[in-house]
Amino acid sequence: MNDYITHLLDTLFRWLGLEHLQGVWREVAGVAVVLLVVAGLWLLLRWLLRMIARHLRGRFHSAEAAILLSEGNVSKVAAIVALMILYAALPLLFVEEGSLAKAFVKLLNVSFVLLMVGLANNAVKVLFEIFYRRRDYRNKPLKGMMQVLQIIIFVVGIILIIAIFFNRSPTKLLTGLGASAAVVSLIFKNSILGLVSGVMLSQEHMIKVGDWVEVPSHGIEGVVEEVTLNTVKIRNFDNSLSTVPPYVLTDNHLINQQAMKESGGRRVMRSLLLDVRSIRFCTPEELASLSDIPAVAQHITSLTADHSEVTNLTLFRAYLSDYIEKMPLRHKGMLSMVRELAPTQYGLPLQIYLFLAQTEWRAFELAQADIIDHIVAIIPRFGLKIFQLSIEGAEGEG
Repeated sequence: MNDYITHLLDTLFRWLGLEHLQGVWREVAGVAVVLLVVAGLWLLLRWLLRMIARHLRGRFHSAEAAILLSEGNVSKVAAIVALMILYAALPLLFVEEGSLAKAFVKLLNVSFVLLMVGLANNAVKVLFEIFYRRRDYRNKPLKGMMQVLQIIIFVVGIILIIAIFFNRSPTKLLTGLGASAAVVSLIFKNSILGLVSGVMLSQEHMIKVGDWVEVPSHGIEGVVEEVTLNTVKIRNFDNSLSTVPPYVLTDNHLINQQAMKESGGRRVMRSLLLDVRSIRFCTPEELASLSDIPAVAQHITSLTADHSEVTNLTLFRAYLSDYIEKMPLRHKGMLSMVRELAPTQYGLPLQIYLFLAQTEWRAFELAQADIIDHIVAIIPRFGLKIFQLSIEGAEGEG
């Protein structure tokens, strides 16, 4: 076989007028000829594999098949086959192991590593595409883990290429890298912190894509759009985009409102400051005028039966409690109450506390506004006044 290849090369050199070449130049010419032949073979293989890949993509309509059978992957596979042919032809091209042969082998090895790194990178993409399509993993921050695997693949590829160029064992290079771990950790500080925080976010189920989160220390409140190794993208409610490292979310106070949305109830906790000077015992005339309100009338009956005097604030609290209990949008399975807080220099805070079954932001705000509007409008009927600071700031007025 060796004689046959040599005879073909001699014939080709005579046809090209290069029969006078000897020694290294003859080897160079032989390598060039073989490279041209292998390049032609690579083009033929690529064309054939593209035809097969096109047929398979048409048969399997999926994102995984599109990535796995992409044009880039097909070209890489064809190139790997061509490199294997070159490896097989090395003994025929180089009779002696000279400097040219060594350089050529290094070039082939580096090319092979680069092609394998590309294929491994695409394999990782296919793997995570499969996970993304599964319902259990759809909202997990998997992109950061995918980036970690890609970094590992690229680091291994770089180490192998360096080992090839310097004729060193990859394990010895890894040992040397261990000695410079402090420098590496300093350079990749944010990536390492992001990796640790990303794993924490994933394992503790702190956030996922689609969650409504709030980071008060950074003035961020919005919906999580993407979680990667180095960044978390949050679309704020004003449509601005905040990009923060994952460790910002683990090191600072993070509020995840998603649990509230999934529970089906959103809290209303609002206080109105009542002017204490407007709180008094009701006269018989006032009791009679308020008796047309069923909840108040029932309360008046129960209190007057005990010969107790009734304040307008007591009746107002009874009215509010009944009003809240009968609200159609109130979440019936969650706590609701009307309570008084500690008096302040601005008046007596009266707080309503309940959960609405409407968690969508716009609908919730409208429902909450309707409650406050009703309370403000009904207060004067009970003879109460809401504290409001006057222009001079000297006294409250209704």
